[in-house]
Amino acid sequence: MTTLYPPPPPLPRRGTKDAPITFNGKYHDVEDFLRGYEGLFAKHNILTDKEKRENILSYCGPTVQDLIRALRSFRRSDWKT
Repeated sequence: MTTLYPPPPPLPRRGTKDAPITFNGKYHDVEDFLRGYEGLFAKHNILTDKEKRENILSYCGPTVQDLIRALRSFRRSDWKT
């Protein structure tokens, strides 16, 4: 018999209580942002680099989104760099 597990809850919308802080490019916020984002991954079973890449822009301000999109590591889905 196969046990079915419910899917993880949907990711919280940016700016809501359960979402990580919106990252707007301030260097002193990077660690807190990434720590919150990694916790969000674990809670929502986001495991692959592709999933992480697809979701990070939702939690960044527009200028940071543009910068991230320009990174070669982002375009290659290389989360570790």
